[in-house]
Amino acid sequence: MQHGYVFQKRFIAARYDEIDQIISFQPNALSALRAEAFMTKPEHFTTKTKDPLNQLERRRVQNLLLDDQNLLIDRKS
Repeated sequence: MQHGYVFQKRFIAARYDEIDQIISFQPNALSALRAEAFMTKPEHFTTKTKDPLNQLERRRVQNLLLDDQNLLIDRKS
């Protein structure tokens, strides 16, 4: 039983490292955020938390993440 636990911990640590590396190799911060959002770490699967954003805030965040041309955040006077 102890060996299985050790292998599981090693596997999870290796997965963390791989996810972190994929995120760090993204060409810009926005792409890194997108990658991080879709590559949740294993402990996130077991923890249920209430979404801190309401429906309008969630839609705004999703629009910002989908804005590939940065039209929503580039403010030019």
